[in-house]
Amino acid sequence: MLTIEEKDISKYSIEELEEIIKFWWFHYGKMMLTLKEIQEFEQLLKTNLDDILTVAVIALINNRSSEELVRAMREDRVEELFLRARKTKQSLVTMKKYAPIEKRFIKMVLRDYRNTVPSTPITDEQIQRQLSDIIGSNKKFRIKKIKL
Repeated sequence: MLTIEEKDISKYSIEELEEIIKFWWFHYGKMMLTLKEIQEFEQLLKTNLDDILTVAVIALINNRSSEELVRAMREDRVEELFLRARKTKQSLVTMKKYAPIEKRFIKMVLRDYRNTVPSTPITDEQIQRQLSDIIGSNKKFRIKKIKL
């Protein structure tokens, strides 16, 4: 875990921005991810960091999490999501509203990053629904809980 201080967005290194986005991706999302999706996200992060940051900031405006990006990945419409986010960002930049929202996003993520509180676990029903979505079947799964 990096030590990241709050500063102007232009002052963050790529490594720091990647860490902020990774934290947003895993901490705020409540979707189960496959290894393939995690790997795809890591690749997107290397090639589309600015677009993912824009998607994350727009998600904050709309009171959403990283789930929209996961769904776009699953439905092979990531480029469409990026294009929509870029258009929204441009409108907000024109109205001089994007920078304050981006700053609020960074502040929120860094606050939670520094004060890591365990996320609320997902329910058995959410696990069932997400497994069904991933596998494409309405089959019921037996969920075994283990204590670590």
